[in-house]
Amino acid sequence: MKTVKESVDTAIIRDRIMAAMLGYAIGDALGKGTELMSKVEARHFYPDGLKEYSRIIRDGHRSQWKRNEWTGDTELLLLTADALSEDKDYVADTHARRIYEWFNNTEEEVVPLFRWILSKPEYLENPKEVAGEVWRNMPNLEASNEALGRCLILSFMPVNYRAILADGCRLTHHDSRCLSSAAVVGTIAHSLLWHGIMPSRETLCEVAAGIDERTIPFVEMAYNKEIADFGLDNPQTFWFTRLAMATGIWTLVNCETMEKALDKVVMEAGDADTNASLALALLGLKFGTDALPASLLEELNDKERVVRCAEKLAGTIIDLAENGIE
Repeated sequence: MKTVKESVDTAIIRDRIMAAMLGYAIGDALGKGTELMSKVEARHFYPDGLKEYSRIIRDGHRSQWKRNEWTGDTELLLLTADALSEDKDYVADTHARRIYEWFNNTEEEVVPLFRWILSKPEYLENPKEVAGEVWRNMPNLEASNEALGRCLILSFMPVNYRAILADGCRLTHHDSRCLSSAAVVGTIAHSLLWHGIMPSRETLCEVAAGIDERTIPFVEMAYNKEIADFGLDNPQTFWFTRLAMATGIWTLVNCETMEKALDKVVMEAGDADTNASLALALLGLKFGTDALPASLLEELNDKERVVRCAEKLAGTIIDLAENGIE
């Protein structure tokens, strides 16, 4: 089997990881400007679109952060990367500990699912069992999107990435709709990182079908509909994990630049920070750091932390890949 040095340009791998993580943080920081809004509200507050952090309004929700600051979505992405770098492999207990520590130290609003799971004192002893019990006792609602970002990071692993991302997803999200959408996103991210290729629609549908066939229509939607038809601002559905997945695919298929993707996704409102962060991370893997929006990158709060984390993760991933690429 070829080693990574014989198979890929490690400089390209480093650049793609850097672009994905910085893109995620940029999308998160700008996207929160329309998070929880309707499209009508977004157009009211930003009639010319939202292209600068400085224009983000200061209301009760957005005042939790600086205008150029990311949210807990990026924190969870970074702690996942740090967990991989800490162990030089994926260890679910390390990942669970970092999620638990974040939950107990964050001052921002936390989604109810995290409170239900991470407030249980036995979580650190049996994280997947605790999370699974919570899911079994939840109402039959659409599965939410909070696991997609960290699963994207886990998909960077050179071998066994699908099993690893499923393991990481189950630390908080057990629903098969979460697992299937994470697997689709992970398949895309892994292929873009290691091979520079976007998987075919047929491949993505096969991946979804192997876990939950109900995810297939959302893959198809990304190819057959306009993003305006997704209903991303519907308050009853905007956190749906399969909608975030479909949005990421749609931007890869339809957007030639990150600026265009941001403009489209952010002004659809709804869960705009999650949708924009995932979209820009995937486009970062596709286009690299040269394509990052220059002014948004320059003005990003604590950009250096993301850079350090990405550099460390890239080194870890490349070292792991020395024994061969899947």
